[in-house]
Amino acid sequence: MRPRLLGVGPCLVAVFALGCAMGQPLGRDLDGSLPDAGADAGVTTLDAGTDAAPRDAGPGDAGTDSAVGTCDGTETRQIPCERCGMRAQRCSGGMWVDDGACLMQGECVPGETETGAVCGLCGEEGRTCSATCTWPSFTCVEDATRCDYYVYPEGGTGWSAYRFRPHVSAPSTPIRAAVPLDGTREALVLTDTTWHRLRRGCEPGVNACWVDSGARTDLMPELGTDAVLYATEVPSAFRGDGFQGVDIATATEDHRYRWEVATETLIFDTTNPAPTGSPSTPDRGTTRTTFTVLGNVDGWVSATCGTPPAVPPDYIATIEASEVFVFAPGADCLTFHQEPYTSFGPFAESGAPPLSRVATTFHREGLTVLTP
Repeated sequence: MRPRLLGVGPCLVAVFALGCAMGQPLGRDLDGSLPDAGADAGVTTLDAGTDAAPRDAGPGDAGTDSAVGTCDGTETRQIPCERCGMRAQRCSGGMWVDDGACLMQGECVPGETETGAVCGLCGEEGRTCSATCTWPSFTCVEDATRCDYYVYPEGGTGWSAYRFRPHVSAPSTPIRAAVPLDGTREALVLTDTTWHRLRRGCEPGVNACWVDSGARTDLMPELGTDAVLYATEVPSAFRGDGFQGVDIATATEDHRYRWEVATETLIFDTTNPAPTGSPSTPDRGTTRTTFTVLGNVDGWVSATCGTPPAVPPDYIATIEASEVFVFAPGADCLTFHQEPYTSFGPFAESGAPPLSRVATTFHREGLTVLTP
């Protein structure tokens, strides 16, 4: 069986409705053929008939190996070696042999790559070793697959995406859920073992995003070590009692909390078994995230419900495996609309995060998407 939207059962429906509490190879390539007679003063060519061991001019000729070849007397030469360096060779017994290490090497191997610091919006510094074995300056390479944080401002015209900078309070394990915290400009972010406070609307590289963090068991001991599936919230502006409702869903239970706006305190209320629902509602096991919208300012929902039929100003959207389900207060508005993720409101626009990158969402001053 499939649970009701938000996976919190009839009680949370009532809460929302009524407002009640709840590389290339090393070195340079060498010419594989032997030089013509007289072309290289440093190489002595052999005259057939005067040498008891004539050279084989076919494939595998000794001249293809820079350290092997015929020579005469006490000749010396310099040959290219690793990283654009040069190595001395001397003639010994009619053959060229190395005479010391590879000297004057460059910084790197041509084609070798190196990455640097996070840069730009979702970029990372990078550079590629040149043909002369030197490193050029780093350049910023943007890559949307590296974005951690997408924002669509309320009343805005498009997405902005960023990559978080390293910070002592940043999550080090995958993000599971998040809710905005009313009365602040922050959001509560949860992983399997930690909690974090994120500054809403931050611009990584311009101002700090992560404010604080700690062990999840210290803030929410009721969750134990259970994995969080998603979180749902009912804004204090909707409830009107100075509290914001926060519901944390695990595989088997719903943990209900209240966020007291005046004191910025999270208060535990109760734990209930996970409810069941009808096949027309989202699947709890495949629900990725939910977000609550008050006012429908951006007009992402145009479907109607209720008597008489009307577009609800306030609603909760649940993102499942591939669909977005919409729920609003009122008995006639339970899961009154659903459509594919890629055609729903902001997710149909250019620059939207791909569904595979959505870990959690929340809505205040606009829609925020966090990646895993």
